[in-house]
Amino acid sequence: MVRAEYCGDGVGHTRNDTPVAIFDRIGIQKDEPAPALSFEAAWGPEGAVCVRHTRLRSVLPTEALGRICPRLESRVGRRCDEAAPALLFDRSAGD
Repeated sequence: MVRAEYCGDGVGHTRNDTPVAIFDRIGIQKDEPAPALSFEAAWGPEGAVCVRHTRLRSVLPTEALGRICPRLESRVGRRCDEAAPALLFDRSAGD
């Protein structure tokens, strides 16, 4: 998640110093929303469960994510929210 490794394949899609806020549903890491950050994705053991927006849209537009990671093709954009069945969630500023 920290590396924006959406496909769970070892390929990250972020840059150093990109702000990310991590949270979970069980309260180990509480959700502390920051105005500059918006919901990015829900995460499981295999990578992203769904992606609302990619962290660096100029590097990997959300619309292109399904092409590089077919299992996410129907799980991007508005279809992804905090109700997704996931272990962890994050917010990011993106670019």
